[in-house]
Amino acid sequence: MAPSDRRQSIPHRGRLRGESMAENSRRFVSELSEALRRGLEQGELTDEDLDALLHSSDFEAGAFDLFLAEARRQSVKLPEGSRMGDVSTTETTGRSLGSLERRYLNEIQRYPLLEREEERALWEAMRRGSEPARRSIIHAYLRLVVSFARSYRNRGVEFLDLVEEGNLGLITAVDRFDVERGIHFSTYAGWWIRQALARGVANQSRTVRIPIHVLQMMRRFVATQRRLESELRRKPGHDDIAREMGIAVTRVARLETLVQSIHTLDVDMGNEAFHGLIESEAVEQPPSLDEIVEMQIRDQQLNDMLKRLSGREEAILRLRYGFFDDRPRTLAETGEHFKLSRERIRQLEERALLKLRHLLESDEAETQPSVH
Repeated sequence: MAPSDRRQSIPHRGRLRGESMAENSRRFVSELSEALRRGLEQGELTDEDLDALLHSSDFEAGAFDLFLAEARRQSVKLPEGSRMGDVSTTETTGRSLGSLERRYLNEIQRYPLLEREEERALWEAMRRGSEPARRSIIHAYLRLVVSFARSYRNRGVEFLDLVEEGNLGLITAVDRFDVERGIHFSTYAGWWIRQALARGVANQSRTVRIPIHVLQMMRRFVATQRRLESELRRKPGHDDIAREMGIAVTRVARLETLVQSIHTLDVDMGNEAFHGLIESEAVEQPPSLDEIVEMQIRDQQLNDMLKRLSGREEAILRLRYGFFDDRPRTLAETGEHFKLSRERIRQLEERALLKLRHLLESDEAETQPSVH
């Protein structure tokens, strides 16, 4: 069929969308339709074509899957090939990885690549509801995530954070993959991994990172401002706050600007998160200003303190409480991962938590203002 003839068989956009689709979904369907037209004219879609879709801020999973199915139905050739290979503990630039990164890379190399027949059997088992088969497929392709994650370095996101985002994309691919589509899973997974990495970089690169001592000073500023407002029955001026905190007026002004900027950012994010809810639906109020600062302090304090534990203690707590993937493990699961007994994991966890408690108490004592 000539390109001009084939172009007539492009489906109406309604085939790729539901009756009530949000504006961003309509924009994404428009992007998909344009890509499909281009593919029909060229007879194929390139990696660059798919990257533009995967990196779209309007990306929608269901529409993308329908697009892939339609492209194959129209005999549009899709790019193939994965970048799964050796997962060494040294970057191509020669830079050594951190201890946790090395440990993770060594860990995933324990899972062997799957032979074709073995993988086919696992997919069949997964279709029948086998969770062990699903986990085996995910484990076998973890190194594919690392291969893609390395190309997203130097974008303001830590390597293990990139891997975590990519792993979420891999899991999505495993759960959405249809063997009957005629696409190699490594190709299909690669698209979802890249989409997850792009989304993760965009989200995490926008995260405001503020030094812990500045956050602690912001907390003091907010607390002092509120206390003085209650005592004076008016909004305290910069002079009032500076005198109470024992710092310069110019520093009070900078703290106020910083606190207000974080509050504005949080409100904007909250509005976006609640966008699209029906007007009659009750919406929980976003956290107050001091709660925002407090949460940021706790988050950074926890990460800083975890790094002050031994490597094994840090790894156990991160796995046990789901810091890597938001999935807490039982003592038995954690023990299985580290090849230790359930009781031994409990002892190590208890010791690590005790250390964290002492570190927290010590840090809080050091940051308390002196009493004159």
